[in-house]
Amino acid sequence: MILTAIYQMLSSGEEWNPVDLCQVDMPEHLKEQQLAKAVKQAIRFLETQGLTVS
Repeated sequence: MILTAIYQMLSSGEEWNPVDLCQVDMPEHLKEQQLAKAVKQAIRFLETQGLTVS
């Protein structure tokens, strides 16, 4: 699957979009981990911008 995705990206010139990862069929616990990681990254970014997140 990875090689097919890489081939498709190279042949079409399409760039990697991490949002596409959420559309892949994966176990529910992995989706939850991915979401938790995205939330942590968003909070960290907001805090580096001087905002307080509670």
